Amino acid sequence: MKKWRIYLLFLFIPMAACANSTTSSIDGNTMHLYNNAGMCQLVVPSKKIQLNLLIPWPCQFHKNDNGKLRIHEELKKKYFLVESSVPHPDLLGDCITQLQSIVVEGSVFRQSEFKDTVALCPPFVWDTKVFTGLFSED
Repeated sequence: MKKWRIYLLFLFIPMAACANSTTSSIDGNTMHLYNNAGMCQLVVPSKKIQLNLLIPWPCQFHKNDNGKLRIHEELKKKYFLVESSVPHPDLLGDCITQLQSIVVEGSVFRQSEFKDTVALCPPFVWDTKVFTGLFSED
């Protein structure tokens, strides 16, 4: 009976982790990540915003060590990352991770024009240049 309970615990841990990484908030605005035809979509219900991102589903918010959304602030703008990662098909222990940045300026949410692809597995502390460098004009 105890083994059965342990197996159930392991089944629920990944589900809880996924649920937590697809919902976050910034400046009091709750944000959700959804699967939109195999691609990641950011939805901010309070602002009636839907951004169709350039990275595939499943995706998650990039978090700091405390499990909170990691935010980079620069020039009165707030940047955060959304990441999508899958195991590398040829390199054991490596991943193919795609990143896209979102900037919040006042009540405007805007996605970066570019995405980045790296061969690292989350959790990873991305350089702050990734937050701003995926925009063509920022």
